Amino acid sequence: MNFAYNTGNASYDPTGSIHLIYEEGRNALTINNLTYPKILSFMNDFVLKFAKQKQSSFRTKIPYRLDLRSSILAPYIPSTAEAATEIGTISLSCAWKIDFQKFYGGSGYVLYWMLSWCAMMAFGLVVENVHNLLVNPSLPFSLYSGVISNVATGFYPVELLSNFYKWGLAWPLRHDLIGAKAILFGTKNLLGLNFGVLLVWVTASLVLQPFTIWVQLRKMKKRAETNKREVLERVYKKVPEEERE
Repeated sequence: MNFAYNTGNASYDPTGSIHLIYEEGRNALTINNLTYPKILSFMNDFVLKFAKQKQSSFRTKIPYRLDLRSSILAPYIPSTAEAATEIGTISLSCAWKIDFQKFYGGSGYVLYWMLSWCAMMAFGLVVENVHNLLVNPSLPFSLYSGVISNVATGFYPVELLSNFYKWGLAWPLRHDLIGAKAILFGTKNLLGLNFGVLLVWVTASLVLQPFTIWVQLRKMKKRAETNKREVLERVYKKVPEEERE
């Protein structure tokens, strides 16, 4: 731009002065609501200041302006795939005719299916172990805590949250969504890491499951003995004193 301004190059294209390259599919909620509006605001302010700075020169030379060219490498389309990479990841994605072959060919659907299966295994086994360990009054609280913690760190980038949420980098929903976006929108391929984290959750839960089942069996045995004792006590109270002797 400076060269064209100094030499009077009439072929200068202002749209090539600044390039904005981003992947909308990585997190459309953050980009469209937080990042892109701030960039546009900054650019408008920058262009205004640039125009004021060059105002005196514009009277004697050919004016050149700045412009912003946006390039989306991974657009957030089709719209039906939005739900499959947010809370709708639990839905039947095939019913919405989502294209799984765009970036990974015929293996795209298999990858997405395996990713969803690993995620469901990771969630389900954790819930099963928690159910075995906790008593019924505590179970709803643990389930709500698990859902909220996964959603809080899965839908928005952990990098934009406080350091308290750094543990969310290893939470299963985050990696399920990142992998799904890579398959559907063509974002950065981290499927190896995503599958690895989910399988670690599955493996850890399977290792702990015998212990949690043992705890559950002990509780059930204790509960059965308590119920048996209560039944015997009620029956004993109904027996006349003469018959007891």
